[in-house]
Amino acid sequence: MRFFREPRSSLDETPIAEIYLGYNYRDRGTKLLFGLKHVYCHESLRQTIRQLLLEHFQRLEAQGYGCPNLDLWKILVLACYKLRVGDDIDMLLGMANHHLLLRQFLGHGDSTSREKYERDVLIRNLNLLTPEIIVKICETVVNYEQLPTNRNSWIPPKAISPFQMIIRAIKKSGTWEGHTLPKLKPKRNRGK
Repeated sequence: MRFFREPRSSLDETPIAEIYLGYNYRDRGTKLLFGLKHVYCHESLRQTIRQLLLEHFQRLEAQGYGCPNLDLWKILVLACYKLRVGDDIDMLLGMANHHLLLRQFLGHGDSTSREKYERDVLIRNLNLLTPEIIVKICETVVNYEQLPTNRNSWIPPKAISPFQMIIRAIKKSGTWEGHTLPKLKPKRNRGK
C-alpha cells in the first residue's frame, strides 16, 4: 500500500504549508509549486486527489502493474513538474536531486539530505500515471472552487493556471511522453 505522503521523516523537513515562495517569480516550475502548495493546504481538495490516486494505483496493482518506491504525493509533484517544465527525464532527475525548493515539496530537509532519486525509479513511477488520471486531477483542481461546498475556499488564479496549462497540453497532444506500464515482478511462492 502506498502512502499519499509519508509522515515527517526528519526534523529539518519543512512542512509544505510553511515553504516560502516569493510572489515575483516568473519561471514555470515555481508557479507550479505555488499551485501544488495550495492544493496541499486545502484539506478537502487534497483528500479528493488522494482518493483519485489511490483508486488508480489499486486498480493498476490488481492488474500486476507497479513500482512501489515513491509515495503518491512525490509521484504527483514529479509528474506535474515533468509536464509543466518539459519532458526531459534527465533534467527532471537533476531537479529532483538538487533543486532545493522542489526537494522541500518532495519531503526532504535542507540541501544536506542524502536521499537521491534513480532514473529508472522515476521513469517507472511516472509511467504509471496515464494522461486520463493527470487530466482528471488537474480538472479537479481547476473546478474545486465551483463546488457548492467550497465557495469560501479561495485559490488564487495564479495557483490554478499551471493546471489549466497541463490540461491544454495533454488534450492538444492526446498523450504525454511514454506511459507504458511497468509490470510488477510476480511474487514467488515459498515451497509448501
